[in-house]
Amino acid sequence: MIRIGAFFVGLFFSGWLLISAVMGTYSYITDPPPETAEHKFHQEARHLALSSDGPLGKFDHAQLQRGYQVYKEVCSACHSLKLVAFRDLANLGYEEAQVKSLAK
Repeated sequence: MIRIGAFFVGLFFSGWLLISAVMGTYSYITDPPPETAEHKFHQEARHLALSSDGPLGKFDHAQLQRGYQVYKEVCSACHSLKLVAFRDLANLGYEEAQVKSLAK
């Protein structure tokens, strides 16, 4: 007798679950949720035309030196450049004497 009652209770909950799933699917199809902010931000990125693009692109050495200065004053407290050779600083427009003084 108890098993028959448990069977009907389980059947009732299974039916209720099926009805809820069908109603939720119908509601989602007929009235989809509005787009959230992350949908707008994860669209295809626009192309930027930079002076450094292409095989003959060039960098603004003054801007690169300002970026290195910001690194020295702010970022170097927590981050190191141990994987960057000091000779690469010559590519930023520094003279050889300036690179040697930075290496000290």
